[in-house]
Amino acid sequence: MHLIVASDIFGRTTALDTLVEELVTGSAVPSMSVDVVDPYGEQSLNFTDEAAAYNYFMSQCGIEHYAHAILDRLLVQAEHRRGSSQAEPVVALGFSVGASAFWHLADRLSQLSVTRLLCFYGSQIRKDTQRALSLATSLVLPSQESSFSVDELSQTLAGKKNLHLQRSSYAHGFMNKLSPQFNPQGYRE
Repeated sequence: MHLIVASDIFGRTTALDTLVEELVTGSAVPSMSVDVVDPYGEQSLNFTDEAAAYNYFMSQCGIEHYAHAILDRLLVQAEHRRGSSQAEPVVALGFSVGASAFWHLADRLSQLSVTRLLCFYGSQIRKDTQRALSLATSLVLPSQESSFSVDELSQTLAGKKNLHLQRSSYAHGFMNKLSPQFNPQGYRE
């Protein structure tokens, strides 16, 4: 199995690398390979806080640009697999803007051998609720958001084909040790 992880606004960090390592070592899948994509081309930016990371992401990148970077990576991987005699399934995992970027591509992911999409608190999904999902998709919503109603988003997405919704009891960012909303219990769960 191949896991492709799309980071949040903080980009590629040691906290994300630790999470990925924990996923790999805790996996029941032998020889799982992992690829991490971030919105900044693996440039380490070491933001001082979440507001600085958000402002930089919005001014320098944006969801659509990030989605194109992820698509480019998936296309390269698909080309490499084309020459392989044994194609491995691909699972996509996105956090926040990474989840929203994957969602932006969700109608095309199955064409690129992605078999499952896991999205954690992709708040920009609310602007793209009509997107068709070409594969099994799990969306973990936060307990609340300051900029929109999570209840309304849940109701809008309820019953969507290929979507499994889960409402977390934790805030947006609970999986990121750099976020002020990080929650150790939510992270472990």
